Amino acid sequence: MKIMKILTTTLALVVLSISSFALPPVGPTIAGDLELVVHDPVVMSTRQLYATGDSAIDQTLSISTMNTHNFELISIRLHLDAVGGAGDFVVTQDSYLGPTYDTVLLTQDMTSVADLYQTYQVGEAVFDNNDKITFTWANAGNKTYGLEVLYRQK
Repeated sequence: MKIMKILTTTLALVVLSISSFALPPVGPTIAGDLELVVHDPVVMSTRQLYATGDSAIDQTLSISTMNTHNFELISIRLHLDAVGGAGDFVVTQDSYLGPTYDTVLLTQDMTSVADLYQTYQVGEAVFDNNDKITFTWANAGNKTYGLEVLYRQK
């Protein structure tokens, strides 16, 4: 019984200590030459990868690992000047963990396609900043293409 009372008293003190803890003010705090920003949301920037040509598509989206934790695909747009021809347009995650983790994200037979538009919901296509995303298509008919990839860096 005495042990239970001590635990209850200790728990009450812990709860009291936590509830009386004040969070620092929101916004910039000047500490000497260092400015700390408290409670800021994750910084995200929307970026694009553009590629155009009339031969094979062999593009890689590779993110600078500096100041970035991950990146997220928003959309992939591919436009051809005429219906494509044989072969698959393939988008693949080239995982930094190695080939065992590489994943095909999209495969599209281009035989009767002139426009391709793929969108991703928020949180659906998030990748480590060390991963790469590859875009490939043989383009045997030498169609002129425009490839645009939108992504967010976090």
